[in-house]
Amino acid sequence: FIYLSDVSKIPERIMSHVTRPGAPPPRVLVIDALKRTPHFSHFSLDEALAAAREIGAGQTWLVGMTCSIGDHDEVNEELRAWGERK
Repeated sequence: FIYLSDVSKIPERIMSHVTRPGAPPPRVLVIDALKRTPHFSHFSLDEALAAAREIGAGQTWLVGMTCSIGDHDEVNEELRAWGERK
């Protein structure tokens, strides 16, 4: 279980530890995705999804999103399609 909130980047030493060869991927990643545009202290949606893809958790839960991210149903469909891509 990895919880990353209120962050705008993951230090390389942390990412190297989390993704080290032979280490099992985390079962769950919780990561914030404040909005679609960059922010100084939070991941944007694209940044959060890129980090999630690199970490490769079994499940990824996005938290801390603002209303500006878009319509709930439309964003869910977008994320569902993202999750089906490898």
